[in-house]
Amino acid sequence: MTNSTLHNYCNQLKTGCLLILLIGITVQSAKAQYRNQGLSFSENLKGDVAIFGNTLMNLVKPDGTVDIIAMNGNSVDGNSNYDNGAFGLANMQYTDIDGNSGFGSGTRNSSSADLILPAGVNTIKLARLYWGGRVVSSDFDITLPTNQTIKIRKGSNGDYREYSANQFDKTIRNAGTDSSFYFYQAFTDITDMVKQKGAGTYTVGNGVFSAGTGGDFGNYGGWSIVVVYENPVLSFNSVRLYDGFQQVYNGGGATTTDITLTGLNVPSGTLYAGDAHMGIITWEGDAKYNGDQLSINNNLISNALNPSNNIINGTITKNGVHVTSKNPNYTDQMGIDIDQFDVGTGYGILGNASTVNLQFTTNQDQFFFGVISFVIKMKDPLIKITKTVTDANFNNLAEPGEVLTYTLKGTNTGAANANAVVLTDTLSSTITYLPNSLKVNYCPGVSSGFKTDVTGDDIADYNAATKTVIFRMGNNATSINGGSLEPNTSFEVEFKATANTPPKDAANTIINIARLKAVSDAMEPFVDDATAIINFKNPLIINYKNIFIPNTFSPNNDGLNDYWKIPALAAYPFAEIRVYNRYGQMVFYNKGYTKQWDGKFNGLSQPIGAYTFTIDVKNGLSLYSGMVMIIR
Repeated sequence: MTNSTLHNYCNQLKTGCLLILLIGITVQSAKAQYRNQGLSFSENLKGDVAIFGNTLMNLVKPDGTVDIIAMNGNSVDGNSNYDNGAFGLANMQYTDIDGNSGFGSGTRNSSSADLILPAGVNTIKLARLYWGGRVVSSDFDITLPTNQTIKIRKGSNGDYREYSANQFDKTIRNAGTDSSFYFYQAFTDITDMVKQKGAGTYTVGNGVFSAGTGGDFGNYGGWSIVVVYENPVLSFNSVRLYDGFQQVYNGGGATTTDITLTGLNVPSGTLYAGDAHMGIITWEGDAKYNGDQLSINNNLISNALNPSNNIINGTITKNGVHVTSKNPNYTDQMGIDIDQFDVGTGYGILGNASTVNLQFTTNQDQFFFGVISFVIKMKDPLIKITKTVTDANFNNLAEPGEVLTYTLKGTNTGAANANAVVLTDTLSSTITYLPNSLKVNYCPGVSSGFKTDVTGDDIADYNAATKTVIFRMGNNATSINGGSLEPNTSFEVEFKATANTPPKDAANTIINIARLKAVSDAMEPFVDDATAIINFKNPLIINYKNIFIPNTFSPNNDGLNDYWKIPALAAYPFAEIRVYNRYGQMVFYNKGYTKQWDGKFNGLSQPIGAYTFTIDVKNGLSLYSGMVMIIR
């Protein structure tokens, strides 16, 4: 096959879209959907969002080398002559920067990118690792938990941590046939890791994707990390994050999906370009084929590398400039876009606005949008609220039936009164309200103690129909209207809920968002949100070591290789090791790697030969088995 034949690519459908956008959301006119968009994070804070990532696959030439020209075909203006489909002619193979030896022996693919944070003290509020791609059913069974994992490490060398998906969304094509395949998107919570490791290079790998030629659609795979952070030197921003896996498609015809972002507190006066910015992450964007558009308030977004009629084009950019802090550093990811835009001017966002409208359009293709992020400057806050969740076992993991306590605090940080203060919290489907748990710990003008769930008798109630907790706060608050909070005054309330058993294929994460509404003395409305997140028990696997298992040892008391040593098992305190002779008799057992096998059973040296072993590291998935030889 000649290079010119390989690059005679033809029109194809785009097959995936993950978008990252932040704020209240209303979705209209999606033609089909697999998981509705849901609010994942919503707060007003001195902070921002960082988005970074990379591809895990690249196009190769007939001789097996990376097609560098194709992988950088969109470098000039975002358009290209190449794509990853070509009616099955495009050969997509794994990118693997860590190689196949040492720490790289445990990854089938790998790439890296840099988390860049501003100077000063950055507090990580949320970090999620997203990955996705195309999988042929005969290559991998992605319904198995073992194929719903990803590996990540800080830096370019060293041990990986392996995480299982908190959420795994998939859709199958050609179901029931030998040619069936999936598109999928997954995410896992890595907040604790990013809090610990901070800014710098992250390497991600071992994603489950099909390689080779992939029919009209083409194979692809990649990853992205989304980080919400707080930094005291930044301005107050409204920060929102949405998550889902929703298809936009109309049988190959033109279609538009509208999204309305709500709960904004845009200041009066003129916005500057950098006062609002949006990031999108999309799957299977083809630089060769146009027809995809993104608009804000019906104004098309475009820049030097993201044309208005080809905005989903495989680029990783920030305000029309290629992001280069990644390895490999291709300009065309052949399947993943990570683009960020300043949208404060030119997009019809007016002073004092509380909503912004987005429009996603395709003229012939299909895509899935899964996450969307949007950050916009806000008025100085009247009240800043925070929200925390505590589980009954105090291990920061939720178990079905366990009682969770949600605590909400607020302070009037402004210079004037906050009036008509009402706090609402609509519970997610993953928890059930615990009756009669509404409690005021302290609040000016409101008596402390428990409140009833019924409407009309005190300042709090629970609406079972909408699963909404309501507190009316401040001086002169009633059972109908919120009261007033003077400057520098605070309140604290709480309620309880029990964790439900998560349905199959549902997220292993409980996300709950509270919203406070108030009005200033100047009659300006104000909104503040706060998010609490807790994972269900055992949502992730963490492998701190690559497990190298020797296949021979020589217990002859010469001081060399007298023991069967597996040092990596020290990272697994509950690991169980069993060794059997050829008759099926167990000749060695140990739990927790507290001792190493010396080749003996009941004090007697065992004969030269092969022995079968099993090693269960007790992380929920991995079971190692094989043969070990005794030689002398």
